[in-house]
Amino acid sequence: EVTMDSFFSGVQLHFTIDHSIYIYNGNLNSITASSSQFGTYDAPLSGKDAFFDSQIAEIIRGEGSAGQYQPIPRLIRYQNTKKFYYTYLTCDTFNMQNIRSAVFVNYSGEWLDSIVQNKSELPGSTLILNQEGVVVSGGGYFPMLTDASDMEFYRRMQECTGEGYFVTYIDGEKTLASYLRPGGEDWQYLRLTPYPLITGDIDQAISSFLLIGFATIAVGGLISFLFSLRVRKPIGEIYQNLEQLEQESRKNRSGHRQQLFRNLLYGSENPEAVLKSGTLNGLRLKGLDEECLLVLVRIRNYRGLYLGYDSDDRSLFRYAVANVAAEICSRSVCAEVVDMGGGSHLTLILTHCEHVDLPFQEWVNSCLQEITFSVSQALSLELSYTVSELFPFQNIAAAYRITQEAAGHQLFCKTGDILWAKQVLERNSRHYTYPQEREEQMVEAILSSNEEQADAIMRGVILETEEYSFSVVNLVVSRIALSLLGVVDDLKSSHLLESPESDLVESYAVTHLAEEESIEAVVGGFEKMIHEIVSLLENKRNAHHFVLVQKISDIIQKTFQDPECCLDSVAEAVGLSPAYAGKLYRRYTLKSVAETIGELRMEQAKRLLLENRKLTISEISARTGFSSNSYFSKVFRKENGMTPNEYRNLNQSGGNS
Repeated sequence: EVTMDSFFSGVQLHFTIDHSIYIYNGNLNSITASSSQFGTYDAPLSGKDAFFDSQIAEIIRGEGSAGQYQPIPRLIRYQNTKKFYYTYLTCDTFNMQNIRSAVFVNYSGEWLDSIVQNKSELPGSTLILNQEGVVVSGGGYFPMLTDASDMEFYRRMQECTGEGYFVTYIDGEKTLASYLRPGGEDWQYLRLTPYPLITGDIDQAISSFLLIGFATIAVGGLISFLFSLRVRKPIGEIYQNLEQLEQESRKNRSGHRQQLFRNLLYGSENPEAVLKSGTLNGLRLKGLDEECLLVLVRIRNYRGLYLGYDSDDRSLFRYAVANVAAEICSRSVCAEVVDMGGGSHLTLILTHCEHVDLPFQEWVNSCLQEITFSVSQALSLELSYTVSELFPFQNIAAAYRITQEAAGHQLFCKTGDILWAKQVLERNSRHYTYPQEREEQMVEAILSSNEEQADAIMRGVILETEEYSFSVVNLVVSRIALSLLGVVDDLKSSHLLESPESDLVESYAVTHLAEEESIEAVVGGFEKMIHEIVSLLENKRNAHHFVLVQKISDIIQKTFQDPECCLDSVAEAVGLSPAYAGKLYRRYTLKSVAETIGELRMEQAKRLLLENRKLTISEISARTGFSSNSYFSKVFRKENGMTPNEYRNLNQSGGNS
């Protein structure tokens, strides 16, 4: 007598049933279903209008592994919706065969999952899996009925029994998995907790601890800094003063050592006395009782270094070269490098020279080539060398003078060249005669504006001095400089050059010539001087000639009507010879003096023929400078193709002839 609707309402009153209840009547082979979703209705288990939930028919027929009082996870499709549910079954038989009556209660999967998760106060989610690895409750990680049998965490669970835990990765996130496998039950329980949920409180505690620590350190540091401000200034000043004193001490020791060696090289210190006093004890030089060697190192193109850097920077360059040279030489011998006072030369003093492995000259060549390469690579500087003979330390001043004299021939050297003082000084015995005649030829070429010939003579005279002593080189260079200055003085006295124009030549000869660092630079400087002299001379000559030509033209304009006007009279008037005056005039006007006189006379005659018809031909001839009437008529006819009368008659109406 109780209706199905009232029964379903009563059940819902006592139990939270999310979906529906099915009652199976085996006698009628039908199902009565009641749900809040579709209400209550009856439907046959099979046939045309069979019950929509076909899985129920399979359970009733005993298909599958469903049992009484066990939740059966299912996916129920109704009309256009599908949803996961748990179905509980009770029936009239325990063996699930020949069921005559049964009750099916369907719970929502979401509802059951929420109950499972809410029962635990721990972070994470709980999964329930059956023996086949199918998810019964997904806990928010996997949908219900997901097959997890191939997943890593399930395989690791199967390797264990009872309960335990392990670490795994789910969707790339590190996760702690704790499991329970009760004996004799179909279900397995797995708790998945992401590591950030486990370590969150610990991380927060660590962060707080670090923050407090940093704050403490910062406050302590600030207090220490404020306190140190009061004491740092006097301590800093003391440290700075000590450091300055140390630098000055090192500088004084280095400067004293350098000055001592300079005095020894210049001969102002007695080597014997220095050795006895022990002043050299503690220095890098050993074996001073053996033979020594001097190497004069020249920094080439030092003028460029002088112009590009200040004194301190140039000192650093010299110091760097000295260090490289000392380091390379010190591998085999004892070495000391002396800065000779701020110029382009350094002096390398070598001792223990008898203990090198290679033949001595071969070792020197190898060592200096390595210095050249290292300095070129590191400092982009070029070096050349002059090497002395081996000598006793007591003769260091004499050896330095000889080597320095030989070093003058470095004018003829290229980068890396090595001069041996003994070989160079052998040239001192050669006799030299200055080529006075060639000097005169050079001067004559300059005065003739033959710059190329003058350069060739000058270059030949200078380069020939390489095979003679350096005093000969100095003599020849000085002689040529004086010769060129003499040319300038002669031109100035002849008023062909003015003082400001010659200042450049004189300035170079007096100041720059002595600073040149190669013979090519010296030759180039002389070529520059010759070029300047020739250029100034040419410009002056051109201006002077123009004045002379203008004077000749003025005289012709004033005297062409005089029958005596001719080249001789014009040349005499300007103070030149007829030949030179005629040549000069033709050079600048491209016409001779006679041609210009004839043109002026003819133009004047034509003008008189047309402007003054009262004048006779004889009168016109006399007024235009022709010596006779017949000569005038002859020249006129030759120039114009007609006689003077014909010319006048043809132009009576004022027309053009």
